[in-house]
Amino acid sequence: MTARDIVEVVLAAVVVANLVAVGVGMLVIIRRMGDLTHVTQAAIAQIEGEVAETLTEARKALTEVQALSASVVEVTSQHLVPTLEALKVAAERIDALGATLQESAVSVRKVTAAAESIATPTAALVSATRLFASRGGRAGLLTALAGAAAKALFAGRRHHDAGPS
Repeated sequence: MTARDIVEVVLAAVVVANLVAVGVGMLVIIRRMGDLTHVTQAAIAQIEGEVAETLTEARKALTEVQALSASVVEVTSQHLVPTLEALKVAAERIDALGATLQESAVSVRKVTAAAESIATPTAALVSATRLFASRGGRAGLLTALAGAAAKALFAGRRHHDAGPS
C-alpha cells in the first residue's frame, strides 16, 4: 500500500465516521423530535380540553344570563310596570285628595270665622243684654213680644175667616 492508498483509506474511514456521527446525530434529533412531538401533542390535547371546558362553561353562563334576562323582562313587564302604573294612579289620587283637603280646610276656616263672628258679642247684642237687664227694658221687650204675638194671631184669624181663595 502506498501512501496514497493509506490516505484514501483514512479519508474513507473519516468519511464513514462522519457519516456514522451524522447518522447517530440524526437518530438522536429524530428521537428528541418524537419526544417533543409527544409532549406538544399532550399539551395541545390538554389545551383543547381546557378550551372545550371553558367553552362549555361559557355556554352554560350565557344560557343562565339569557334565562335571567328573560326573567327580569318578565318580572318587569308583569309586576314592576303595573305596580308603577298603580303607584302613579295612587299618587294622582293623593294629589286630588290633598286638593280636596285644602279646599275643605278653607271652607272650615270660613265656617269658623262665621261662627266666631256670631259668637262674638255685637253692639246690638250688648245693647239688648243691657236693655233686658234693666226693669224698663224688660217691660218694653215683653210688651213688644206680646204685640208681635197678638199681631200674628189676628193675622192668622183673618186668613182663616177669608176661606180658600
